[in-house]
Amino acid sequence: MKKIIAVCVFLLISATCAFAANETIEDLIAQLEGKSPETIALEREEKNKRENDLKELEELTKKVRISRDRVTGGGWIYSKKTAIWAEESDSRTIYLYAAELPQGEGIGNMYCCFGYRSSRWIFMNRILVNIDGDLYDHFRLYGPPKMPSSGCEYTKNIATSYDEVIFRRIADSKHTIVRFVGYSESIEFEVSRAQKEAIDVMLRYYRARRIAEGKEIHKPGRLPVPINKR
Repeated sequence: MKKIIAVCVFLLISATCAFAANETIEDLIAQLEGKSPETIALEREEKNKRENDLKELEELTKKVRISRDRVTGGGWIYSKKTAIWAEESDSRTIYLYAAELPQGEGIGNMYCCFGYRSSRWIFMNRILVNIDGDLYDHFRLYGPPKMPSSGCEYTKNIATSYDEVIFRRIADSKHTIVRFVGYSESIEFEVSRAQKEAIDVMLRYYRARRIAEGKEIHKPGRLPVPINKR
């Protein structure tokens, strides 16, 4: 009984000291298990990071919409600020979206989309992007653009680590101008604040979801040298 009382007193005193030193009960248990201060600090840092990642994911989830297949449970994930541009008579778009895999398998690939809807086709064959004065032609077309209706063209591709870096620059930019180059004419537009915010949400949501699900995330790609500065 005396030993039990002694242990209780020790734990009470230790807990009081830990509170004063901004330590946790988990830290005290780790000390009793013989873990070094460095290991305890590293484990605390990893735990805080996991909690922050989950908190961020919770907040970002409120900013996306998921269209699900009622049978398989799969679908597509968009920022709530991504407009359904194809329903508009005259629109230009740039956005990111991700796949929600069927049968509860979690998040899949992320995709980047460029497109326009107009009164006529331009038969685009190249996309130029000017980000705060830096000109890129990175977004090459993989095959001909889709042409679902008169005056509507778009291209959708799986986003690589390279794409993610470019899109991060676009989201953080002051001015980004996109030009769809056709065979005889072009269409261009400046990326709006809402479009930038939608890109930012999808970049952060995609990363947070993959971390939460224990899936591999892209290592940051290197920005290419702008073609006007080579």
